[in-house]
Amino acid sequence: PNDTYFHDQWYLENTGQTGGTPGADIAAPGAWDFHTGGGSAVVAILDHGVDHAHEDLAAHCTTGFDPVDGDYDAFPDDGDAHGTACAGIAAGIGDNGIGVAGVCWNAQIMPVRVADGITATPWNVALGIQWAHLNGADVLSHWIPGTVRTLDRYAHYWNNAAPAIDHVQHHVLPQAMT
Repeated sequence: PNDTYFHDQWYLENTGQTGGTPGADIAAPGAWDFHTGGGSAVVAILDHGVDHAHEDLAAHCTTGFDPVDGDYDAFPDDGDAHGTACAGIAAGIGDNGIGVAGVCWNAQIMPVRVADGITATPWNVALGIQWAHLNGADVLSHWIPGTVRTLDRYAHYWNNAAPAIDHVQHHVLPQAMT
């Protein structure tokens, strides 16, 4: 692809350009010879939000969700560019002469802001996962600070929070989305 920063994306095609081992990558160019991704795939980026106006992402950003501020913003912006970078890796438009090439060039990006700075509360994570699932996400790309033990805690919280999430889904969200 002719994307400006593709040569830096060693994880897609490692030629040793950053001192790494050539071939230690996902061999994306070979896969792209067959398919660059379907436009019906929806990747939920659960992170700090996504810059939905970013030139490499805007055409594929769908409505998102932001439980962090309690305003359920449909287009949660990214305060530190982490979520935007993750969205670019997953679904940046490829071969367009700008930015990066995502793994799936034509996927839809669903921004879900679950973190504020380095804080991602279990409640926001659970709400984000539930909302993404109910709104058609095929893939969840999630940034959670911490360790595997932290992930275990989120899973435990998810099981205990299901009744509250059901309440939000059926009572709070319909009113907030109108």
